[in-house]
Amino acid sequence: MNITPIEIQPPTAEDKQNIMSLQRYAQRNGFQHFHRHLLDITGAMHGFSHPVERMADVLGFDGSSLSGYKAIQESDMGTQLLPQSAFLDRTNDVPKLRLLASIYDPVTKQGYNRDPITIAQKAVQYLQSTGIADTAHFGPEPEFFIFDHVEFDLGQNVGRYKIDSTEGAWNSGRNGSPNLGYRPGIKKG
Repeated sequence: MNITPIEIQPPTAEDKQNIMSLQRYAQRNGFQHFHRHLLDITGAMHGFSHPVERMADVLGFDGSSLSGYKAIQESDMGTQLLPQSAFLDRTNDVPKLRLLASIYDPVTKQGYNRDPITIAQKAVQYLQSTGIADTAHFGPEPEFFIFDHVEFDLGQNVGRYKIDSTEGAWNSGRNGSPNLGYRPGIKKG
């Protein structure tokens, strides 16, 4: 079945009710693979692709490969797909079906306490159990960069750029620079 990207409609609430209905949506729209995404402790997204037929399967992975998770000798982790998080990604020529997955310990079968999704789920459970609230809203934190100085040059025999920001980790020990306290590490902003 050849379907052009424009013909594929995003999954509806009914399509996202459970894994089986999402799998039917994927097959109906000609997807051969789906993309499972995990978050590390810093909130950075990681992921891998699987055939649609394997959507309902439990999938393990090496937790030592995610920043801040487990040591290599205790690294077996499991993932649980969250069908309600499914979305259609049209950013390239080939549309992709993407889903978030929460992480759990395969021994205890409990959500992993360093997984941002598990932490959010526990926060919602706490709010509901105490009567503080019955709904919580979570969203991404948009990021941007502010540079104090930018240089660039492009010529027949040169191509270069240089950026600087007082918040840059490379400026933490610079003389004459105001002490701004904590500076985020490279790619940790």
